[in-house]
Amino acid sequence: MIVELLFLVTAVFWTSPLSCSPPSGAMLVEILSAGKQPLCFDGKITREYGEFLDGKGKGKSLTTVKHRHVLAIFVHGTLFPVPSLTAVQEWAGERLKKDGHPSGYIDLLRDKGVLRNQPIGPMGLHPVLSCWSATANGAQLLGWLIQEMYRLLPTEEFATVHPYTFGWDGSLSLERRKLQAKDLLLALESLVAEHQRKHIHDQVEVMVLAHSHGGNVALHMADWVSSIPKIQIDHLFTFGTPIHGDTQHHAVSSLFKNVYNVHSSGDFVQVADIVSTKKYMPARVFSHAGALSSPKVKQILVEIGSYSPNHCELWFFRRPEVLFFRAGLPIAPLPVAAFTPLILREIKKSAGVEHFLKLNIAPNKGNLQVCLVPFQNYWKDELVKFHQYESRFDFSKLYNQLPLILKE
Repeated sequence: MIVELLFLVTAVFWTSPLSCSPPSGAMLVEILSAGKQPLCFDGKITREYGEFLDGKGKGKSLTTVKHRHVLAIFVHGTLFPVPSLTAVQEWAGERLKKDGHPSGYIDLLRDKGVLRNQPIGPMGLHPVLSCWSATANGAQLLGWLIQEMYRLLPTEEFATVHPYTFGWDGSLSLERRKLQAKDLLLALESLVAEHQRKHIHDQVEVMVLAHSHGGNVALHMADWVSSIPKIQIDHLFTFGTPIHGDTQHHAVSSLFKNVYNVHSSGDFVQVADIVSTKKYMPARVFSHAGALSSPKVKQILVEIGSYSPNHCELWFFRRPEVLFFRAGLPIAPLPVAAFTPLILREIKKSAGVEHFLKLNIAPNKGNLQVCLVPFQNYWKDELVKFHQYESRFDFSKLYNQLPLILKE
């Protein structure tokens, strides 16, 4: 009898915690999950998720981390009617149809000819299904690569990339670039609002990557904003953009938080357009007084090992039909634009108040080097190393997959 009584009392005390109601607020599973977030979170505490009691009976807010979403917008440059047998055949077939609206030859080149080896899409703003395969176009390849580059960064700098292309008519016309910049701005405003609603508790960034006159399309967006823009472009990267007097003052517009002019001394196309500008000759760098004094404008002279990349190598992927991409370039078959997340990290880490930087990419050694250059020496072409920073990234796994695009 005594043994049975002791057993009953023990059972009551042992099971009593299970019958107690849990404290109001977050459950233990939620508390533990807040400390074990996936690697894609950046560790910033932002969102309240209820309350729980500490040991002293005081309430504390339970928060989760804020995730970063990067909207990567690819804007191509001027389009010329380069020869393409595939595009010609399809164009001829379209013209022979009795119904429907035939596609223009330039429109077909976006997806059928050599131009598809750059990040490009149809007219307007469109999402890209990023992938890596032998048949992928340039936009799909760049979208995939930018996400993979973010995976090389420290956990707290990781972001989920949402790639988009903005297609414009590619005409060599100042007026057309300005008009289509309005289309880009309106489309971006809608896109940002959509992602902010979808990721209401997360951080949404806008990063525009633009090549050649696509950079001037992006800069012309400032012509269509009021004193207080509805959105802001966190990072505008221009690759080989002809710096014209018509747009260079826009680099300090409130629309742009940061502007990075990536250029090369081996890019002669950048300074060739003397037709579609009304102010001054095209240049490689911003010379506007506001841009020269603004800390948000960085002018980046890029080198690939001992090479100075040309206009094509800044933006196109190398395939056999891309004639102007040198096989001996150390980053082949990748364009300079593919390294944007790593370049951005180095700029943030080392730039300080310097306006002119010299960037050397040497992935064959696993290095990404950034050398800061004093402003006064830049104009003398005496690129004296003012400071030097190096970061090492493991490209081996990434480069093992690169031959896939050369099999086409």
